[in-house]
Amino acid sequence: MRGKAAQEFIDAARRAGLPLIEQGVNVAALTGETPTVKARPLVLCLPWPPSVNRYWRSVGGKVLISREGREYRKAVVRKVSQLKPLTGPLKVTLLARPPDRRRRDMDNLMKATLDSLAHANVYEDDSQIDDLRIKRGHVSPHGGEIVAVIQSVGEA
Repeated sequence: MRGKAAQEFIDAARRAGLPLIEQGVNVAALTGETPTVKARPLVLCLPWPPSVNRYWRSVGGKVLISREGREYRKAVVRKVSQLKPLTGPLKVTLLARPPDRRRRDMDNLMKATLDSLAHANVYEDDSQIDDLRIKRGHVSPHGGEIVAVIQSVGEA
């Protein structure tokens, strides 16, 4: 049921022409739990990221973000440019909806996604993330996407 609820949210937002940046949606439907949070969650629908294997390139003995990685960062900035940076400790849940049924290591998707969100000033730095989860969703008919649920959490 979680996958169906997430898909319904994404489809409804697309039909309405929304940029898929919503606050206060049913987080339990996307993450499978009801968390204790300080504020309403931020839900972002992002393009499918390059894997960590394609995000970095070695050029002349230096390790740099690849052209594909830079293009992905720009795409994320365009999606979330109007947001004010979140402060304090965060919980991030990523729902990975791959572009096809090929086998993938989910952990290879996190670095590009989290660094791009920090670069886009969604939060100040990815060191703020105290709770990080990634879940595999159903194949996306839109070429793959990451649904990121970002929540400010109380200090432990």
